Amino acid sequence: MDVLMVADAPELALELRRRLIDRSFSVRCIARDACKPGHVDFLPSPVDLDDLVARIIALSRRSLFREPAAVLEHRGLRLNVRTRTVTLHGQAVELTNVEYRVLQVFMQQPGLVLSRRQLWDRAWDATENLDSNLVQVYMSRLRSKLRAVSGEAFFQTIRGAGYTLR
Repeated sequence: MDVLMVADAPELALELRRRLIDRSFSVRCIARDACKPGHVDFLPSPVDLDDLVARIIALSRRSLFREPAAVLEHRGLRLNVRTRTVTLHGQAVELTNVEYRVLQVFMQQPGLVLSRRQLWDRAWDATENLDSNLVQVYMSRLRSKLRAVSGEAFFQTIRGAGYTLR
């Protein structure tokens, strides 16, 4: 689940992630006066967590949230979400669970620049600490594995901003 919390309520984000681990959508916590046309629902503060979870589940049952694509493709790179397999130009690429999640995050929105923090929040357990260089290590491993199969560079580092799948 991708939870974007605009208000500073990280404990709420962690609890939502724990309760709705199999869901895939975004929740934005904003002030009522910041609501715009297209926002689906509003809960006044303080938010009752059970009520929030119930509303999210109800919304997810509606057609507002599309079923994620079963197969993500980009430049000959193919990620099958259901079988958790990755191929590059038809050749299997063996990835660890973390490498797979990192690749999946990028393939869901190719061309989007993701900062270390954004990548960390989407691909790792949110309870772990970002102070380490794990993002760089896994990006390096993923780059190496893909380059070994095709010789192509799939990721670009944007200095001061993050990484992108190109």
